[in-house]
Amino acid sequence: MIARDMEEVIGFALESVLWANGIYLLDDGSTDGTADVARHVGGSKITIEISQDTIPAFTSGECEIRNRVIEKTFSLFNCDAVVVLDADELLSASVQEGIEKMLTNGHDSVCFSTWHLYDKTHYIPYRETLRRGHYLVDPHIRIIGRGRTFENHMADGSHPRIRMTPATLILDGFHHFHLKYFNGSPYPNYSLPGLPEQFSYNDVKPFLRKLPQPLPSDIKEIISRFQWRPQTYPRIRPSYGRQRIHRGTIRTDCVHYRGEHPCLPYTTNQLECCKCRDYVQQHGIVLVLDIPGAALPQYSALPLLDRLLERYAGWNIVWIGMEAQAQSVIDRGGRFVNAASSVEALLKRVQVDFLFSIHPSLAGAALASEVNARVRKGFGLFENGMVAPLNLSAADYLQRSVYEPWISSEDYLESLLTMFEV
Repeated sequence: MIARDMEEVIGFALESVLWANGIYLLDDGSTDGTADVARHVGGSKITIEISQDTIPAFTSGECEIRNRVIEKTFSLFNCDAVVVLDADELLSASVQEGIEKMLTNGHDSVCFSTWHLYDKTHYIPYRETLRRGHYLVDPHIRIIGRGRTFENHMADGSHPRIRMTPATLILDGFHHFHLKYFNGSPYPNYSLPGLPEQFSYNDVKPFLRKLPQPLPSDIKEIISRFQWRPQTYPRIRPSYGRQRIHRGTIRTDCVHYRGEHPCLPYTTNQLECCKCRDYVQQHGIVLVLDIPGAALPQYSALPLLDRLLERYAGWNIVWIGMEAQAQSVIDRGGRFVNAASSVEALLKRVQVDFLFSIHPSLAGAALASEVNARVRKGFGLFENGMVAPLNLSAADYLQRSVYEPWISSEDYLESLLTMFEV
């Protein structure tokens, strides 16, 4: 283990691995009581080396210092396996099962999930993945045999990792837990993308998930006693290589939000979301389906968007149409979704306030029938699969489209406004 100014958490981390035969700690020039806490908790099992360097070890090469500590641990204890643990992590005794399998079956390392705890029952999901058919959350190799070391995988030398090999054992379950982002943490976020450097409960709330199973009994007991000391200012972390730039949480409930496209206030004023004064919480969702049949309409329905933006100011107006319309929709201030993509799942999942289905086409009407909307206007499907008007004005629109073709784009727009009663 390597630690620097971690007196608040290192005692809990060491307590979680007292089942080990021995513990080696490199204190990287701490100015607080890190070494004293470690000595008290580790007792006769722990060997502590105090670095005499005035520069933090990681700044001179994180990969190098981690490998030096691994080499020293193998040499000091003449052991068959080494557990690599940070001072803000917990490792349940249940992981001994993996160590036994590794030594018995010829594996060179053990990989398992890292659960970033936010409180006693919730975690922050990060880097969910599948490895050899195993579902893992932020997988780390934390148990290694002789010959395994950290390797650089970033140009600046930060965040080295132990690479997975065909001989790596993947261990399912609840074993490894991270405390750094536990509720009330004074430490800045430097690794979770999408969250600001100092995030609040409201920032992280949309991402929190309930733990899929109870904590192991030893970890549960430790967590029951853990809490951060009150801080009057954020904790400053030494700069260890690459740091993530955080620009604050993107407020996706803002009426100007455009998904992956820069919003209009940003393109105009270059203000980041958290500092923007143009934030307006959306009142609801208006969904427009512009999906014609095989024969393209004579006039474009896009001018309807301008009227909707005016009529439903402060609402989120989503336009589902053809790819060629994308830029025009975005330039006008709407949100565009390509109808050629798989939108059925989106339509079933999202509750919208108003649905406007423009064309009496089979494709458009079929999609309209999938939408969960409070108010539906335009065209959907009968139970027999035939196109059906959803409101009386749409029935009138359908008759006119057959018997009285529009004579101008203005005439067409007025017919749309009448059909949707805008």
